[in-house]
Amino acid sequence: MRTRNSKLGEVHDRAQETAQKAQALLREAHSLHDAVDAVHKKAERLHSTIRERREKTGTERNLKTPKK
Repeated sequence: MRTRNSKLGEVHDRAQETAQKAQALLREAHSLHDAVDAVHKKAERLHSTIRERREKTGTERNLKTPKK
């Protein structure tokens, strides 16, 4: 039969493991968020470039870089 202290020790150990897993997941989530944020910023820059080109040429069509 387990003593009260050993049962509390088990619960404490499991709580620590859960906290470590949660911290690892949080770090991974931050990394993924940073990656998505970088892609979003790049998409915004590309969108601005397209808008500027359309304003210069006065067209609404998709502007492709001419092939050489």
